[in-house]
Amino acid sequence: MDNYEWSSFRPRFGLVGVDFDTFRRTPKPSAYFYREIIERNGLDGALVAKYLPELPKLTLYNNSR
Repeated sequence: MDNYEWSSFRPRFGLVGVDFDTFRRTPKPSAYFYREIIERNGLDGALVAKYLPELPKLTLYNNSR
């Protein structure tokens, strides 16, 4: 969850967002991404594309030679 560091609550980088007026906690998309990584015991390109569709598709190697 977001925490107090360097005399501020910024940046907010936790998996759970906190409304500091009501103390309501809300899971961020990164929490669901991390949950799926744990459920699958790893990640693959499809999972990354599901949560980060704006990333370019990368090819680590070309096996067509």
